Amino acid sequence: MDKQHRKERTIMNTRTAQTYLQTPTKLISTADGVDFAYRRIGSGGDVPLVLGGYFASNMDDWDPLIVDGLAANREVITFDYPGMGGSTGVTPDTVAEVTVGCLGFLRAMGLTTVDFLGFSLGGMVAQQMAFEQPEMIRRMILCGTGPRGC
Repeated sequence: MDKQHRKERTIMNTRTAQTYLQTPTKLISTADGVDFAYRRIGSGGDVPLVLGGYFASNMDDWDPLIVDGLAANREVITFDYPGMGGSTGVTPDTVAEVTVGCLGFLRAMGLTTVDFLGFSLGGMVAQQMAFEQPEMIRRMILCGTGPRGC
């Protein structure tokens, strides 16, 4: 009976685990007054994984199954670039301007070290961030990207 009780508790916990689609969107203000929309899911590990999206994307463009898989063992943060999706501010014209906004977002979150997965434009931003603030980027994962200007 005791084993059965524990099994039922495990099943209940699995059913109530939060998924990316259930994760609420929050806002945080940067020092320059931009409100960044973001989602934070998962736990574990000492360094969060931040996902930087492609050009004109927003948080809802990430595949929930991929985010849930990544968040199974660590904290994952998705966000909207300035002027995109749920974030306020002016949409940047250059990778350098996007990078400035992203660094401001990470500072507002109180993060000093992150792993950054950049897809397309996000990969260019990751490279620029690593160039400007190398101590902030522990690991960089570049997906479908190239160096700035390509």
